[in-house]
Amino acid sequence: MAVDPGPHEVRAEAPGREPWSVSVNVSSPGETVTVEIPELRPTAPAPMAPVPAAPETATGAGPRDVVKEESLGPEWAWIDGDVGGAYAYAANVNTTTGAHQSGARSGPTFSVGAGVRLGDVTLGFRARNVDLPTFNVWEMDGEAAFHTRLDRFDGHLGLRTGYAFMNPASGGASGFDAGVLFGCDYYLSHWVSLGLEVSPELVWLSRASQSGVSLGTEAMARLGAHF
Repeated sequence: MAVDPGPHEVRAEAPGREPWSVSVNVSSPGETVTVEIPELRPTAPAPMAPVPAAPETATGAGPRDVVKEESLGPEWAWIDGDVGGAYAYAANVNTTTGAHQSGARSGPTFSVGAGVRLGDVTLGFRARNVDLPTFNVWEMDGEAAFHTRLDRFDGHLGLRTGYAFMNPASGGASGFDAGVLFGCDYYLSHWVSLGLEVSPELVWLSRASQSGVSLGTEAMARLGAHF
């Protein structure tokens, strides 16, 4: 390229390369000056910014540990036991004479149960004893309940029904019982829970010339084991 006499700077640049330059001098008109441009050197990679460390929230002088909350995981079977109180209003009728009597009674109750869990549904069997003044009743029930779990709380609503009978010392009557289940359990771990349950029920019993029906409610505290 034609230039005027005098000093000139030749410069070369390229993406990702270090720039290069050289000074040349054209001393007289018509002089030819040749400049050889070398291969440009690659630019050095930029240093990576340090990654900020996560804030430490643990206390103590030793290594920090991340504590992960235990997952409850799936449940397939359960067993439990409960104890509580029962209240019932009972009416008895002598089918021969027509005489009848009624009254309210209260007393302790306890039970043991076991069953399987299929997702949000449980199916099980329970043996319950209701010890009221003047009579003692055993209930052998099948039960089914629907569960809704929120974190470690597990609420349930269900039904139960089965065979009911009195101890021979209390008269030996037999019949059936049916009730509704309302309750909630708190899981201390995957394996153990504590809970409360309330169960309104109807019990019908008969023997020889007498029959009776009672309406009542049972309230229990429960300890459960889960697998």
